[in-house]
Amino acid sequence: MKELDKGILQLIEKMQNVADLLYQQKLKKGYQLFNDVLGELMTAADGLFAANAAGSIRLDPQRFISNLQDAMNAMESGDSVLLADILVYEISGQLQEYIDTIA
Repeated sequence: MKELDKGILQLIEKMQNVADLLYQQKLKKGYQLFNDVLGELMTAADGLFAANAAGSIRLDPQRFISNLQDAMNAMESGDSVLLADILVYEISGQLQEYIDTIA
């Protein structure tokens, strides 16, 4: 498995950890971890977008960007449950779809 793929699997796990904290209303710790994960998410997105542009993978960049914007809006509005849902069901879901297509 390529390094990017391993990184994505780890990122999915980290987003689940963030979501778990947010669902438990451990907001301070959840948002701190989200800030850490956000940098990793942007790095992974850069790699995925480059691979998508090269034609080596299929990824809907507009959907991905829209999900990121929704996550940021949820965070800004203080809706921790919505943020957790977006992380688990939208962003992680899209990343898992990518992993499933290469498996």
